[in-house]
Amino acid sequence: MTRKGFLTEGALDGIEGLKKAASFSPDLVILDLMLPGMNGWDLCRELKAMDKGRPVLLFSAKYAPGDIDSGLEAGADGYVSKLSLNELFQKVHGLLDGADAA
Repeated sequence: MTRKGFLTEGALDGIEGLKKAASFSPDLVILDLMLPGMNGWDLCRELKAMDKGRPVLLFSAKYAPGDIDSGLEAGADGYVSKLSLNELFQKVHGLLDGADAA
């Protein structure tokens, strides 16, 4: 993401991600589902409770229909397979420009 010109902040687990999102106040959060400490679905719910207007994009190798449905039910604004970096960049630009990326 930094190579594409985005300012980024990383976290090693869900708990750290939640803390950083509160202090860093990002325009967009991209998160994986398989995180230690707090999984991506729970982290997404917490992030949306903090700020419903902040887009959250799930970026995961778990791409079964049930995983996608669970992510969207948790409040995610989009869901991208880790196998598709081009789709990731398209959805990031769409969410930051105010488009629906689901």
